[in-house]
Amino acid sequence: MEPVDSEKPKKSRRIYILPEGYELPKKGLVRLPIVCGITGQAKSTIWARVKSGMFPKPVKLGPRTTAYSG
Repeated sequence: MEPVDSEKPKKSRRIYILPEGYELPKKGLVRLPIVCGITGQAKSTIWARVKSGMFPKPVKLGPRTTAYSG
């Protein structure tokens, strides 16, 4: 009988790799995955920094959609 691994498998985190030389648009909005790719921060870290005032608040586009101004 094989031992049962009681640990849950870790969720894989999506890593957004941006093209070389990518710059934020001068006008317009970018979604959180792009911000994560630019800053190298996880979504949870960005939201924690928004809450603490260390990162700008996003613009609310809908009930479940936010974006950051470029």
